[in-house]
Amino acid sequence: MNDLNLAEIIDTYIANILATPEVALSSSLSKIESHSDFNRLISFGSAIVPLLLRHLQKEPDWVCLIALRKITGQWPCQKHDAGILLDISNAWLAWGRDNGYIK
Repeated sequence: MNDLNLAEIIDTYIANILATPEVALSSSLSKIESHSDFNRLISFGSAIVPLLLRHLQKEPDWVCLIALRKITGQWPCQKHDAGILLDISNAWLAWGRDNGYIK
């Protein structure tokens, strides 16, 4: 499987998760984490970190942020960023650059 196919699969999983009414109408982490497609997504492990970051550059969403946290064990955000999607996304993108995932 090449990166293009994997990126399409990841985008599909993210879209499916975000389209689920329980997720779309809530910012509940537990609802995202319990979604079957979320579990499929994170099962790819660290191989998809660059693809999640690329997705985040185009379209920030909570699914990517939570998946990155689950896969990497990191949370590069400051306390004052809590709950602010764009600030948290920017912190992750900076982390991706600092760790060589984004050139």
